[in-house]
Amino acid sequence: MIPTPSFLFVGAGAIGAVYAWRLNCGGATISVVCRSNYEAVKTSGFRINSQKFDQIVEYHPDHILSAKDDSNSDQHYDYVCVCTKALPNYQDPTAHVKRFIKSENTVIILMQNGIGIEEPFKQAFPSNTIISCVVLLDATQIESGVINHGLLCKSIFGVYPLSEQHMHSTTLENLHSIFLNGGVESMIVQDIQLERWKKVIWNIAINPLSVLCGGAEMRSMVSDPKVRKLLRDVMTEGNTIAEAYLKKPIFEGPIQEIFETQLLDVLNRNKPIYASMVGDFENKSPMEIQVIVRNPIEVAKSLGIKTPVLDAIYAMLSFIEKQYIS
Repeated sequence: MIPTPSFLFVGAGAIGAVYAWRLNCGGATISVVCRSNYEAVKTSGFRINSQKFDQIVEYHPDHILSAKDDSNSDQHYDYVCVCTKALPNYQDPTAHVKRFIKSENTVIILMQNGIGIEEPFKQAFPSNTIISCVVLLDATQIESGVINHGLLCKSIFGVYPLSEQHMHSTTLENLHSIFLNGGVESMIVQDIQLERWKKVIWNIAINPLSVLCGGAEMRSMVSDPKVRKLLRDVMTEGNTIAEAYLKKPIFEGPIQEIFETQLLDVLNRNKPIYASMVGDFENKSPMEIQVIVRNPIEVAKSLGIKTPVLDAIYAMLSFIEKQYIS
C-alpha cells in the first residue's frame, strides 16, 4: 500500500489555501502554517469560492498551525510548500521554513514569484531536493480565510539546479501524480527557469504598473491604449533580458503580437482582476519588488543590457514603498 503523502504549506493565503484544498481532495494529508489569518482559519476554516471547480466550500485542513507557534515543529513532512511572499530584501527567505525541515528526505517546493528565489534554499538545505514551481492561479484572499478563485489552476515543475534534474525524475513524477489527483493541471519541464522568466515578463509589467496607476484593475489598464503600449514596452525589456540570460528565445513567434494577445485576453475576463502587488500596496505591506523587478535589472546589468523603462519603474515603486514602510 502506498503511504499517504504529507504536505506542509508555509503561507496560507490564496495560493496556499487553494492548493492545500485540492491536494487534500486528492488524498494527501495537509498541514498549513497561517500568519495573519490564523484565528479566522482556526475558527472557521477556509471559505473558497472556486469558479474552476464550480464549488463554494468550507475547507478545514487536517492541521492548522500558527507561524508564531513552534509546538508542532518535530513533525516530519514529505513535502514542504513555500507559498509566502518572496521578500529577500526584508528577511532571510528560509527563516520561516527551517524549523519544519527535519530530514534531507523532505522535498522543498518553492511556489513563489520571481527570479533568483531558489539559491538561498539550496544553500540552507544542500541535501534536500528543491523543486521550483511556477504557479498560474487567479485567486485572491478577499478577507481572512475567504478566497475567490477563477478558472486558472496550473503548476509547472522543475528541479533546482537544472544539473540535478536527472537525479530526481521519480520525485517529479510522484509530485505530478499527486497534483493531478487533486484536479490541478500539472506539467514537468526540463528548464524551469524558462517558465519562471515567462511569468516574470508578465509580472514585471502588470504588477508594478498596477500600483503606479493607483491600484488600477487590469482590464481598465489594458483598455487604455497608452497604458497598454507601456505594458508592452516593459514586457519587451523583460524579454530582452531573459533571452540574453538563457541564450534562447522565450516565446515562439512575433513577440509584439504575442504580448498584445496576452494583454487583450485580459479584456475577456468577466470579473475584475487585480495584480497581487496591488493588495500589498493597499495593505501597506512590503511588495515583491526585489524578485520581480530588481533581480531582472541586476541580471541585465551583468549582461551589459540597458533597461531605462524598468529602471524608472523600480525607482518609483521603491519610493512608494518607502513612504509607508519605515
